[in-house]
Amino acid sequence: MEQNNQPSLSLSLDEIKGIIQYPCCPKQNAVIALDAHGRVSVQCANCGRFLLIDNDRMTASITKPCKGVAARFKNAG
Repeated sequence: MEQNNQPSLSLSLDEIKGIIQYPCCPKQNAVIALDAHGRVSVQCANCGRFLLIDNDRMTASITKPCKGVAARFKNAG
């Protein structure tokens, strides 16, 4: 039987730093892993707004989308 070396996407309660509610849609939230650091941009699945989540400060704020970033990093290989 071949073992899969991919990281697990599920987190146990011991591996969770906390939960951040989206400022645009309070019923939406992000679960932050204990070892997560830095900032990440996400799009709300409910309203489509873009958020900047700061994993160190445990905050989320509404922001503008970063135009052209996906194409830039898609080709940087």
